Amino acid sequence: MRDRVVVGALSYDLSGRSSNEGAVFVYDEPAAGWSGILTEDVQFTASDTVPGDELGSAVALAGQTLVVGAHLAQSGGVNQAGAAYVFTLPTTRTFTGVAVGGTIEISVAGVPLLVVTSPGMSAASVAAAVAAAIVADPTLSAAGITATANGATFQTNGEVGVFLVDDPGLGGVVPVPVPSLGGFGAALAAVLMGATGVHQLGRRHRSDG
Repeated sequence: MRDRVVVGALSYDLSGRSSNEGAVFVYDEPAAGWSGILTEDVQFTASDTVPGDELGSAVALAGQTLVVGAHLAQSGGVNQAGAAYVFTLPTTRTFTGVAVGGTIEISVAGVPLLVVTSPGMSAASVAAAVAAAIVADPTLSAAGITATANGATFQTNGEVGVFLVDDPGLGGVVPVPVPSLGGFGAALAAVLMGATGVHQLGRRHRSDG
């Protein structure tokens, strides 16, 4: 599995010079390794940001769950009380080879899915089938979780907890358990960062006690 680097840029300007709303940049290690000047793979900003929040003052990453502190954000009506935002990083998996027949077991956001492969299916067809299974699930759809396929690679914005490929024709894929902070872990991370509010994907959940 490739390495991942998360960079907090608390002085990043969104609305004007020295506005300091802050942002977070995520870099996945390129196939050729770390070298040269890289462009971020994902950029996160807060949906309710205001100048001076300084998102990115602290970051914590576990699996696909990213908790980011904005130590000067207003929370609970208190100026500069601090807040934390919880983001889910996209998951990308790439298949290689040609299916000989088997199954792919995957759980996304706690929803188990089973994709059956047929002999002769290309890696691109398998990736498309996995993406289609995620999109077609009504529970995931209601939660705003989507998936796309690009060639032999599929990507989802849902958190993958199980990914088991039982098809000997598909190479380059191994079981990958993905840890999650969970609700308690996210709240604990927020406390450790001195925040009084926890934000989930830009939606504020206040903890005024």
